[in-house]
Amino acid sequence: MKKTNGGAEGPRTVIHSVHKSLRLLKYIASAEREVGIAELQRQFGFSSSTIHHLLQTLMLEGFVSQNTATKKYEIGPEFLYMTMAHKHFEKFFARALPILGEIREETGETTILFIQSGVEAVAVLGQESAKTIRARLRIGRKIPLHCTATGKTFLAYLPEETVKNILVVTGLPGYEKNTITSEEELFAELARIRRRGFAFEFDEYEDMINALGFPVFNAEGKIFAAVCVVGPSGRLTGEAMEAMGPGIRSQVDRISTVLASPYY
Repeated sequence: MKKTNGGAEGPRTVIHSVHKSLRLLKYIASAEREVGIAELQRQFGFSSSTIHHLLQTLMLEGFVSQNTATKKYEIGPEFLYMTMAHKHFEKFFARALPILGEIREETGETTILFIQSGVEAVAVLGQESAKTIRARLRIGRKIPLHCTATGKTFLAYLPEETVKNILVVTGLPGYEKNTITSEEELFAELARIRRRGFAFEFDEYEDMINALGFPVFNAEGKIFAAVCVVGPSGRLTGEAMEAMGPGIRSQVDRISTVLASPYY
């Protein structure tokens, strides 16, 4: 074991075997396919025997499963049980509420944090605009991915193969006059979002509603949430969104930092 500086909380003890096990588990959970020992050895530099013993421990507790045919590994049933048991995601994301409030005050518009749920995005929490004419905050609301600022933000930072698999399920149905219904056009839009750092929505899902979408990244640099600023198109114009986008992006980067930190 070694001691490391724990910041404001003081020193903390790091148990190497636990640290290694969690690194393996995070890698396996984020992989889009089964993972073999050789791949884990290349990724982390641990010996094959160390990896084998750590995986056996994780299997014993149900966090990892092994395919008996390929001898490779995937997440286990305990992962699912714990996810189903912990449905109150807002408890974790609540630490982002003060920053969402700052964005709402500066823009005057409803600001919402979404997570991806399969082929949709789900509103977890947010701050509603105080203006009389405003976009409503509806916690638990599900929205499509291809035609919303939030959804396009998720798609822009997912692997292309994952995006194509989502489109096989959902297709590209048209909702409003500006909905993207061409796969080629959608992928061009996703590339623009990555270059710009945030997404626009112009009357694409709901009439007279515009929005901006911003990625929230985890400690590994992967998207795991998105922040949306949404309002009536008469007020949230293209010019207005162009002007406010970079500043909001900086604030959302703060949310990424707050949510990725072990301290809050």
